[in-house]
Amino acid sequence: NLAGDINADGEVNVMDVVDMVAIILGTITLTEYHIAVGDIYEPNDGALTVLDLVLLVDMIINTRFAVNDIVTVAELNILENKVSLETDGTAAGIQLEVEGSFNIVSDGLPTGWQIYNNESTIIIISTEGTALENSFLFEYKGELNINSAVVADWNGNYAEAGIVSEPSNFAMSPVYPNPFN
Repeated sequence: NLAGDINADGEVNVMDVVDMVAIILGTITLTEYHIAVGDIYEPNDGALTVLDLVLLVDMIINTRFAVNDIVTVAELNILENKVSLETDGTAAGIQLEVEGSFNIVSDGLPTGWQIYNNESTIIIISTEGTALENSFLFEYKGELNINSAVVADWNGNYAEAGIVSEPSNFAMSPVYPNPFN
């Protein structure tokens, strides 16, 4: 078995990336073969995640950033249905575990970045080795709850992102009757 050859065609290429995304999103059923060739992030955990996906893309395009671009801290910010990312290194991929009824309506991703989602997972990945140009990732409509976020870099490192959600509206109520009168 050739590491990264998700579709078993004897080559590691973009079709394997497409299939790995489909496996992560659950549109292709995960098999023992997929785990054997696709669980390339060490230590092998028996699952395919954005960590494996980033390393697969790196196998294809062979892009390595400097050691000082390691991601060790990441924060996902949600404000007025817009999601942004702050990190101390160069992100290569992001996996969000989510719930809710939502639609992604726009993104701020540069050329070479793709966003894929289903009702429980959002994958954001650099397919050309390019860095994010700004912190804005995407805007959505509906209800979106982000339960966890993992940000991976090109060096095989990752950070579990803190999630900061700011309320989009609030209300003040009258303070009467005043119990001190």
